[in-house]
Amino acid sequence: MTEYSVFLDESGIESYKNTDSHYVVAGLILEKDYFVNEAMASIRALKTKHFNSDKVVFHFFDMVRRKGSFKIFNDRIKRRDFWDDYIQLISKLNFKVVGAVVKKNDMTNRYLYPQAPKRVALPVIYENLVHFLASNDATGKIFVEQFNETEDERVSVQYHLSMANGTSRISREAFLRHIKGLKFLPKNQNILGLQLADLVAYLTNVKARGGVFSANKEPNLGDIWNIIWDKTYDGNCKNKNMYGIKFLP
Repeated sequence: MTEYSVFLDESGIESYKNTDSHYVVAGLILEKDYFVNEAMASIRALKTKHFNSDKVVFHFFDMVRRKGSFKIFNDRIKRRDFWDDYIQLISKLNFKVVGAVVKKNDMTNRYLYPQAPKRVALPVIYENLVHFLASNDATGKIFVEQFNETEDERVSVQYHLSMANGTSRISREAFLRHIKGLKFLPKNQNILGLQLADLVAYLTNVKARGGVFSANKEPNLGDIWNIIWDKTYDGNCKNKNMYGIKFLP
């Protein structure tokens, strides 16, 4: 069976007490050998070309706001040249996007005691991941960034519940056959897959909140979003809103 690596990240504040209207968990699925042997080399080459080092960590919010290592983007020529290369790279990379968007206001309006957004989002992502893997006669391992002991335990418990019981729509046997593990990766490591997931989660949240992408700014977020949407999994039936990025509840 083909092996895939699945990188997930979150965007937005999960707590219902926070005024953020949406909470997103999203990421991407890459064939393992392709990611290790081709994609990683392409990303490192891009970093080295523009930063003289492949150690810089791509955090999309900082990139857009020109913070930290990305202050060099205050130079218009450097900014334009980088984003042209970055958008070209994202377009060429071979991956599929999955995610879930929890509309927190709808949750609190509909339910007296709403479940935590992360616990609502993750099973849906796992279901669509199993669908993708089964359709490709494949297995996959999930990678997420460490947050803190409490949050990591919540993610781990949700994962093991799905593995032990399945969900209301996908059987336990399907989970066991196709999903081969969950691994937490340290924040201080330069994990390229998580940096791509950060991009996907960030732009998914912006789009979900009705953000307008200006074509007159660098980067053109609309161009990047269109690439992400083109690569969103559609369940092999042109239904991206069901199998790719799903809005909840």
